[in-house]
Amino acid sequence: MKNETQVYFPHLLRSATPSNKEPILLLLFHGYGSNAADLFSLEHFLPPEAIVLSFQAPLLLGEDQYAWFPLDWSGARPTSRIEDVQKGREEVRARIAFARARYGISAERVRQLEREAIQKLRRLADPDLAA
Repeated sequence: MKNETQVYFPHLLRSATPSNKEPILLLLFHGYGSNAADLFSLEHFLPPEAIVLSFQAPLLLGEDQYAWFPLDWSGARPTSRIEDVQKGREEVRARIAFARARYGISAERVRQLEREAIQKLRRLADPDLAA
């Protein structure tokens, strides 16, 4: 028998209001220096049939401040190392996989979410690359 480890990522959850509609799964990923509660505070503006998960980034910057990857603020504008951005991308992918397994979303929807999240990470790392 395999010993499987269950992975858990800190997040905030709002369940969907029961209805005849199929629930929507909305995954929220906060920006640099923010936290899961920041975006989650907007959950009352989102459709009631939506399951809302707001994930916490893994890198602690300060009190209630987190990031998906570190930024170097020593120059005229923030920069990052490609290795750090790639690690941040993997952190986002891991959370999407977690949500998919826990809430049963399709592989195609996961690919769409990954593309959107990666584009956002690229814009953070270098706004000129994401164009």
